[in-house]
Amino acid sequence: MENIKKQCPICGEQSLIEKTGDFHFEPPENIPGGTMIIPNSEWEECESCKEVILLPELIKNLDKQKNKRIVNKKDFTCPNCKGDKSIFVNDGHSKLTKISCPTCKGIGLFFTNQEKIKKIKEWQESDYVHQLTCSSGSCNHVVLIPIEENYKVILKCPECDYVQTFIPEAVLKIDMKQVEKNIKNFES
Repeated sequence: MENIKKQCPICGEQSLIEKTGDFHFEPPENIPGGTMIIPNSEWEECESCKEVILLPELIKNLDKQKNKRIVNKKDFTCPNCKGDKSIFVNDGHSKLTKISCPTCKGIGLFFTNQEKIKKIKEWQESDYVHQLTCSSGSCNHVVLIPIEENYKVILKCPECDYVQTFIPEAVLKIDMKQVEKNIKNFES
């Protein structure tokens, strides 16, 4: 059976295909257990921009696995302050996006690779921050492109072979839409 290609919502190309099989997800370092494998999964992937679109059932299964790992882990560390005290999930039966840290009293956030790419793109498209750019020297600070490679998000230069594996924490933590809204309110 031939895979019918649909239009990718990210790049607009007619290159989005349905994928089935074992889905591999690389959680953040502070979620124990290493790579999560969700068997018999369905998702979509763009052959052009390599964006992976998770379908609702797969997201639900990933959330279940993440919740089990965190609820069962006593020495889980906060992504905000790296505190070593125990952290608990606010609601062990819903999405794993909120934790409460007794050290910094903050709320830590966890992102799927798709969510990380979206946050990076919002950062890169903002007029109010310094974009993440190529530092190879030969590219004159070309804006890096976020992609998922080997189940991890990396930043690649579209003009050379420069790759950045580190994503600054601020890029993931700051809500760029709120920043832009605040600046526009301040300017008016």
